[in-house]
Amino acid sequence: MFIYSIPMGVKASVLSRIFDLCEKSGQFALDVLDSLKNLSQTNFLSDFTCTLLLTILPIKSVQSQILRLLNSAILTALTDNGIILESSFLRGLCDVPDDPTGLILNICEQCVSQSVKHTSHGLILLSFELLRTATISSPCNINRSSRLSAKLPKPSSSPFLNQRQNCVWTREDIMNVIANVLWSESSKPVALKLVDLLSDLVATCPSQIAVLASRLDVLLDSIGLIPIELFTGLVHALLPLIRAGNRLADVRDVVCQSETNPMVRVRAKLFVNLRKAASSPRIQSRRTAVACFLLLLKHLK
Repeated sequence: MFIYSIPMGVKASVLSRIFDLCEKSGQFALDVLDSLKNLSQTNFLSDFTCTLLLTILPIKSVQSQILRLLNSAILTALTDNGIILESSFLRGLCDVPDDPTGLILNICEQCVSQSVKHTSHGLILLSFELLRTATISSPCNINRSSRLSAKLPKPSSSPFLNQRQNCVWTREDIMNVIANVLWSESSKPVALKLVDLLSDLVATCPSQIAVLASRLDVLLDSIGLIPIELFTGLVHALLPLIRAGNRLADVRDVVCQSETNPMVRVRAKLFVNLRKAASSPRIQSRRTAVACFLLLLKHLK
């Protein structure tokens, strides 16, 4: 970050000097590269680090390694950024990482003179590498370029990458934890965070979550015993399943209307409990039922 305080002329001179040293000594270039590899993801995608890597990128001895590093870091950052922005649960859990697009554009704006020609050359090489990656990995080219795709640099592992579909036990464990915490910690802020997580899970894999929704029965049977904000949040998270259950209920096929259909079951369970709560002598139960009916009318009309 300190590079912002360096005058542009001095900065260009320093980068040019580093380029000359790396070009003369392949070992020095490798030492610089090894030092940068040990940086965290946040520090790696900084103005200073990226500018330095782009400056020495035209050097043949380290070119392939730098391209792999930058390509991997940029793709991982873009993936993480998109996943966090699409998840209210993750937005509340961690900070949204900086978009690498802005960083690259900022470096481009600095390449306005001959003194930073090596950085400009590095940007061009990186641009072609990113274009090649995007072209080869596009759906229309997957079959005919599978061997080339296998040689592409793979993005580094990210804590936010989606689980594979065969990890069914992971979803079951998550649903058990959500149900247990929502019941035992219903008055604490963590409960609302887990409702956000449940909403993300329903949006990502509705069929699988519908099958596991029986874990939430104890909550759906307890209208009035948990805070109204939490219960309405739970209903909001289940809206995609309720909407699908409504469509199935409209079909005249007896099989589709059977209670064995998990989405129909979720819808029926909720509606039966809301009707019971609406006529309950408990004021809190009636208030929660009314709030949920209004929510359903708003989103299902």
